[in-house]
Amino acid sequence: MADDTPASPSDTTTAPDDAAALPPGLDTDLGTPMDMMGDQVPPPMPTARPAKSRRNRTAAPAFNEVSVELSVVLGRASMPIHQLLKMGRGAVIELGAHVDDDALIYANNRLIARGQVVVVGENIAVSITETVPITET
Repeated sequence: MADDTPASPSDTTTAPDDAAALPPGLDTDLGTPMDMMGDQVPPPMPTARPAKSRRNRTAAPAFNEVSVELSVVLGRASMPIHQLLKMGRGAVIELGAHVDDDALIYANNRLIARGQVVVVGENIAVSITETVPITET
């Protein structure tokens, strides 16, 4: 039958008195690193890493698959359908906006920003001048 009584301190093995038996730099009692003067070396401090949000790691691939339709509205006009049907090449539609007015930028038919029309090389672009806060509807 096994003896369930705890072992007394005299039953445990003690560290050797011979310092040569341990690898250099280890404390004889605790096995902790020691410096050349025989003082305990504190454990290294963990290095600070930027916090990574779990949401960012799991959601990023999903964002790559979402399409958003962007629309830029320079101005608006209203006209009867018969006038629209009579238009042909070279017809001019006058918009209800001035040259200095901002263009409205929509994402999926929701206003998200305002900007100025600019020319980049041979392309027309919009430089965002103001973002519109998105409110829950």
